[in-house]
Amino acid sequence: MASTNKEINKNLSCLRVRDIEAIDYPHQLEDAIRNNQASALSEILLKVDVNISLNVKHDSALILAVRASNESMVKTLLASPGCNLAYQNINLYSPLDIALVLVHHSQCESNWNILHLLLEAGAEPSCPYAILSVILTALEKDQTEFLVRLIRTFVDFSSSIQLHGVLMAKLQRHQPYYTGNMFDPLLECASDFTIKLIKSKCDNESLKLIVSTLPVYLDFYLVTCQFKRNLLIKFIVYLSVVGWRWTDRFHLNLITNLSSGLAQWCQSLRHTPHSLKHMCRVALLSSPTGRQYMAVSHVPSLICRYLKYADIDSLAPFSPNYNFNSILL
Repeated sequence: MASTNKEINKNLSCLRVRDIEAIDYPHQLEDAIRNNQASALSEILLKVDVNISLNVKHDSALILAVRASNESMVKTLLASPGCNLAYQNINLYSPLDIALVLVHHSQCESNWNILHLLLEAGAEPSCPYAILSVILTALEKDQTEFLVRLIRTFVDFSSSIQLHGVLMAKLQRHQPYYTGNMFDPLLECASDFTIKLIKSKCDNESLKLIVSTLPVYLDFYLVTCQFKRNLLIKFIVYLSVVGWRWTDRFHLNLITNLSSGLAQWCQSLRHTPHSLKHMCRVALLSSPTGRQYMAVSHVPSLICRYLKYADIDSLAPFSPNYNFNSILL
């Protein structure tokens, strides 16, 4: 009798497993996203991994929602525990890669909003071809307005060193394909991205990656010489302010060629004691814990402005003849 009950329980267990396996969760997820059924999507996500492969392209639910330009579904999926922003389909495209291609192909506001959401969530580019195709095509077709908006979107919603590096490399490498008249607006937007990262990523490893983009700026030739010179001076000022020390011979020669006054000021920073408040600012922002504290704490606006280097911003623009000794730290 006991063995018979055991056999029955075993058979019942097998039936339950087969019933569960028979439930086509990928198909249900796909239907919920395509039909914009938020409640059904939330219910299915309680039973299945949010990153499950849905089709022959191995798209995840997030990739499918991005493809469908469904902003509300993207929000729901991003809020789901374990949602993998770095997930790649069979073509090695991540959700951000697909969002970049779609926002260029169809510049509707929902695609821009999805791009904002992914960047804010910390998404990174995965497939080099995605951003390459977008930037190269836009340069060839003189879509300056689109490129300015795209770079401005990166400035407003991303803090990614990786995205910054990829953007600068693609712009520099493919500038010969640009059919427009002025590259200055593009480079000015890109420089805002660089300055944002300098201010927010004061740790040595991040600054090293940012400094490595200076030769890229030097190689841009579709810009006016004075504009490029002033941009480089601005980078050097901000990098020096956040604590970068210039020791490489190439950089030292570059600074001297840009401005003798700037070179003297950079040299003096190595021997001039800084104020306690500035040292506290640099220490706070160079620590991941400090940056997290800034993000969640209600810091008084006056202190917040100081921590974001508003005092240095107020001194711009910088030029070769600027009185750099007036920059007090």
